[in-house]
Amino acid sequence: MGCGAGVMLRAVRTLAVFTAVFMAAFGLELAATPSAFAAGTTCTQVVTTWGDLTSYFAAPTGDCVALGADITNAGGENLTVASGQAITLDLAGNTLTISGLTSAIAGINVADAVTTPVALAAGTFTVDDSSGGSGHLTVTGGPTSAGIGGNVGKTAGQVTITGGTVTATGGNSTSTGGAGAGIGGGGGLGSSAGGSGAGLTVSGGTVTAIGGGGIAVGTTGRSGSAAGVGGGGGAANALTAGPGGNGFPVVVSGGSLDASSSAPSGTGGTGGGGAGVGGGGAGTRINTSGFPARAGGSESAVTVSGGTLTAMSAADGSLNLAEDVGSGGGTPGMIGPTPSSTVGAWSISSGGTLRLERYEFVPRG
Repeated sequence: MGCGAGVMLRAVRTLAVFTAVFMAAFGLELAATPSAFAAGTTCTQVVTTWGDLTSYFAAPTGDCVALGADITNAGGENLTVASGQAITLDLAGNTLTISGLTSAIAGINVADAVTTPVALAAGTFTVDDSSGGSGHLTVTGGPTSAGIGGNVGKTAGQVTITGGTVTATGGNSTSTGGAGAGIGGGGGLGSSAGGSGAGLTVSGGTVTAIGGGGIAVGTTGRSGSAAGVGGGGGAANALTAGPGGNGFPVVVSGGSLDASSSAPSGTGGTGGGGAGVGGGGAGTRINTSGFPARAGGSESAVTVSGGTLTAMSAADGSLNLAEDVGSGGGTPGMIGPTPSSTVGAWSISSGGTLRLERYEFVPRG
């Protein structure tokens, strides 16, 4: 048996060498098969370079695309899932890193529905890992934009994560726009609200989402911080400020989701804090005659039927507090009271765990 195995092995190696020499002699190349790069993937498309990955996202074919090697973005570029598109990315045990964006664009922009020039549904982006957990996706959004989701001023499409280790960080606010969510909406512009999203579903993997932080705008304003998962922060500038973006449905049925917001930086007016999961914080102008109070974004409907959801809103003495799961923080004005934050509606069924800053909720068996 051992001799037969050795003979077979030599025969296979001889055939492989002959094939390689023959193909090279005639200037031919063997087509890459998924198993050559990513064992276990069912994707018919496998990419090994950033250029090939961006080309696939621009014109997707087949059911999904698998990484065949570790890939890092080039030249501050991002990926876009356009309205009407549905793209599944199989990490296949590899790592995709998107960072260094200087434009106000999401690391992975998942576009909202549009009505003109033709009606298209919201984009749908799914992350999977056929390796069983060794794949990584690390994404940081550009200024005022989401890690995964909306560009500045925009709402996100649907995001689904079924496997892999995914870390998404929203971009911080600027003097013209609010902060972007880790997963969700981009920051608002001017007096417009931060962006929202169609929804997030996590059924596997390890997911971390961190919302961007607000900044001081001069001495009389501060833009709002974004939610870890949910709405973008409201903007503030020399003339006006906007409310926070609204939360959206979040479902966790497996794996883990850790969502948190970031505290604002600098000194100045008091901006609204972003929820861990839910609404973005409002921007504000203070000591401005006739300027109204602004509300934080509304809460998300949260369902935990399996796995673990951990949510925490950053809080310090300089911002109007948001909820761990709920609405973003509102901001004061010269007209009307400061809107108060509200705890979001959430449900947990057997097998699920919800952890907040000070509490852990586990359904009775």
